[in-house]
Amino acid sequence: MVEFTLGLILAECRGIGRAHAALSRGEWLGDLYRYDRTGRELRGQTIGLVGFGAIAQLLVPYLRPFDLRILAFDPFVSAERMAALGVEKRDLPDLLAASDVVSIHARVTPETTGMMGAAQFAQMKPGAYFINTARGPLVDYDALYAALASGHLGGAGLDTFPQEPPPPDWPMLHLPNVTLTPHIAGSSQESAQRGADMVARDLAAFLTGQPVVNCVNRAVLAE
Repeated sequence: MVEFTLGLILAECRGIGRAHAALSRGEWLGDLYRYDRTGRELRGQTIGLVGFGAIAQLLVPYLRPFDLRILAFDPFVSAERMAALGVEKRDLPDLLAASDVVSIHARVTPETTGMMGAAQFAQMKPGAYFINTARGPLVDYDALYAALASGHLGGAGLDTFPQEPPPPDWPMLHLPNVTLTPHIAGSSQESAQRGADMVARDLAAFLTGQPVVNCVNRAVLAE
């Protein structure tokens, strides 16, 4: 998940997907280094993380080599915890206004559903990039489409959608400044093996009377 998120951030900032699409159409963008069509370097930019749970916290070390300023919004994580990781705690409007890249990592709850809407996209910097490898319901995709189509946002990297798979006539599929992937950020050969190993370890622990680590209904263990 973390590596994939970083990949989408880099793909958007550097326009990798758009360069590939142009070359597939037979359009060569490399003549004279067309700086008007190139992306931006990630180094030295400001990135805002909306939600600062396990995934966002694991992402921070991957961002460090780029010498980024890292902001985060999460009402359930203390400023001290963020500071220990070299991250600045901000409220959401401040984070959106200051960030060159905004990556969302929140859980879906009644409070977070639709938390990124027209007002929030309007608060983002002109030309900023939006990344969602979390969940589709967090985002008002009509508002995101409007912000991208108008040119207010520079681009978006999206791995989750309001409907999966999205319908073929979904307008977002045809925007040139969007990189889309089919909800695969958390999938890898290694993650599948880790999942199998985790189940096997906990099953062995349960059968031998040892503590079970990954249990969602721990109360039944006492029965």
